Amino acid sequence: MLLLAFVPLKAQELAYPKIPPDRLAFIQGVLKEALSTKDSAKLAEAWYLYGKTFAGIGDYKTAQGYFFKSLRIQERMGESFELGRVYLRMGGIESIQGHFHEALGYTQKAKKVFEHVKSDRGLLSYYQEVTVIYESRWNEDSLANPLRFDSLLHMYKKVESLARRVGAKQGPLALALVNLSLGNLYLKKNPSLSIQYTNTALRQYEDHNETGAILALASQAPAYIHLAQYPRALQALTKASRLYGERNINDMDLQMSINRNYIQYFQAVHDWENAFLFLKKLNIQEKEKIIADRNGALARLALEYDTEKKEKQLRDQRHEITLRDVNLRTQQRFTWTLGALLVTAMVAGVVYFRLYRKNQKTSQWNGELLKEQNHRVKNNLQIISSLLNMQSKRLIDNAAKKAIEETRLRVESMAILHRKLYDGEKFGEINLIDFIPQIVEGVLKSYGYDHVRPEFRIADVTLAADKAVRLGLIVNELSTNACKYAFPFTNSPHLSVMCNTSKGKLELILSDNGPGIQTSVSEHSTKTTKVKKNTLGLSLIQAQVAQLNGIGEFSPGNSVDTTGAKFNLEFKL
Repeated sequence: MLLLAFVPLKAQELAYPKIPPDRLAFIQGVLKEALSTKDSAKLAEAWYLYGKTFAGIGDYKTAQGYFFKSLRIQERMGESFELGRVYLRMGGIESIQGHFHEALGYTQKAKKVFEHVKSDRGLLSYYQEVTVIYESRWNEDSLANPLRFDSLLHMYKKVESLARRVGAKQGPLALALVNLSLGNLYLKKNPSLSIQYTNTALRQYEDHNETGAILALASQAPAYIHLAQYPRALQALTKASRLYGERNINDMDLQMSINRNYIQYFQAVHDWENAFLFLKKLNIQEKEKIIADRNGALARLALEYDTEKKEKQLRDQRHEITLRDVNLRTQQRFTWTLGALLVTAMVAGVVYFRLYRKNQKTSQWNGELLKEQNHRVKNNLQIISSLLNMQSKRLIDNAAKKAIEETRLRVESMAILHRKLYDGEKFGEINLIDFIPQIVEGVLKSYGYDHVRPEFRIADVTLAADKAVRLGLIVNELSTNACKYAFPFTNSPHLSVMCNTSKGKLELILSDNGPGIQTSVSEHSTKTTKVKKNTLGLSLIQAQVAQLNGIGEFSPGNSVDTTGAKFNLEFKL
């Protein structure tokens, strides 16, 4: 990566099309001047500018590498505003990647430096960054905690005080950012106050920052929607879209944020057709972003390959010069041979070390790609579920609506499973304590029985992905059958789910208090019980039991004393 700064400008434009050419040319000029004058401070600034630029286009891995180069120089030069600034940037990148502990570590180092050099401007940047870190770390539900809400509010007030102290040069934009952040903070707690803050931010941004003004307008829409002031929400979104088009702004994240708010607005006014259209636009933009990131990665790999070839050529040239000098200084063959062997060993060590580092980077990159793939699968399952839900609401035929709703519940069951599998602590495994209740409660809510409180007795059991998929589908179908064929015939619906393990086997019992179900004798050759009702749901249950190599049976009912339906499942772990 050391030679990357000296790659011709056109080659870097191909590798990073999102970076303006004049920006790259400026940074290269700073770097060349630093090298020609041997100015360490200016060299550290050049690396910092490279890191800041790559962070701006989302290439955090490359950005962090440049920040480390700048940091090594700045730490040798002693505490300064520039040193604290590098710490703060590195903390911001760690926060974006979800490494909150590392992010807070870097920001605390920055704070100590700014306090030592008595820089109000640096402390302002510190408090701005640390509020973003905590707000990202504390999700929306956690912010309902009064202590956490008050902590964020206190930090924003600290930023506001420092911004006023800094003065006119940086103060207005900092105050605008504070007001916009406070507007987002109060969005659900006090929508009216949220609008006041975003209006103040809008006035401040209109005089200094076009992109900020558009973001402030887009942020007003959710607050108006919460207050059911739909015309004002539409007016704010329309103005934001118009300004975005007029100013020729190329910010994919900002455009996607506007489209998300449009979807929220059209859903609130029940305009499902336009909501669907904007959902399609958002999906297309997300695909374009993935494709752009992939193309950028491929271009960077090609550039790095060319760079490595040039580095190897330089190493080979230096090696030849070294051998020539050694041969001129001594005529002893033994000394020449020993020197050649030593240089060869060094080169081999460097090659093996580079291969080791390259394999490490490849493994890390594959892990990041896998996480991104799982995230996209989860989003796609949610989109499919939403589309089925929207289509169901548009249908008139009850049978068709029921069929689509059952399909949606099966998709939702798989979505829950996928989220638990890949977002949990154990990759590819799932704990039944959280998984089964989510599926059952989701089905009850969909059929209007969310007032029913199921009885759960579930052991602490972890299943592999393939078995968890089949068990989840079985629980989904059994819960659906209870809602359709049991609860309508009883005044006090009740559902019981029991799951435990014994002697290497898992046993699931799901029962209701409905009129019961008639079954035939079990066929042990397939290890399933054939039910006389030949429905898709019961056929799906039989198929999943067979795939688990288990035994599944409905307890027989009678016409005299209906004791409900009970399903017993047993299979090896």
